Amino acid sequence: MFHRKGSPAIEVDTDRLADYRLIADVGNPFDADGLTRADLSGSGELVVEEHRAQGVAGAGPEQGPAPRLPKGGPDGEVVARVVGRYDFGIESAKEMIVRAASFPWSQRFPTRPGIPSEPILQWVLRDERGPELSLTVWLRDAEKDEAMGTVVTLFRHAVDRATQGEAFL
Repeated sequence: MFHRKGSPAIEVDTDRLADYRLIADVGNPFDADGLTRADLSGSGELVVEEHRAQGVAGAGPEQGPAPRLPKGGPDGEVVARVVGRYDFGIESAKEMIVRAASFPWSQRFPTRPGIPSEPILQWVLRDERGPELSLTVWLRDAEKDEAMGTVVTLFRHAVDRATQGEAFL
């Protein structure tokens, strides 16, 4: 069992590692850069997806200036596509999923003002036979966090290699 002070303990059953997924979403599908999702399975495969709203630059063949979308919600459909795959191996996946168990899952999103265009990171730890946990943090704060920083760095490296530098976290 792994836990951090002020956070509930989360137990990862390493005997059934294939039942776990650690997902990192960075960005917004309605912005010009879209959303990048890195989805690590317990088997060690990392799948990199790009999510973009139709009509936003980079979402398809209609490359051009991104329209400003209303805050109340866009009319365009979000399209997801796999842009790369990376094999971390089972042992590395285990290390990252166990490390993720120590993330401060009960922490609320910080209310401090962000820097304009500062990216937000949404973590999801999913147990196919149990709970799904989520945590939203400023990306800059995650990079500085003892547990999250290592995972962010490893995910970034894998996303870069899997997409030959075309996608980023």
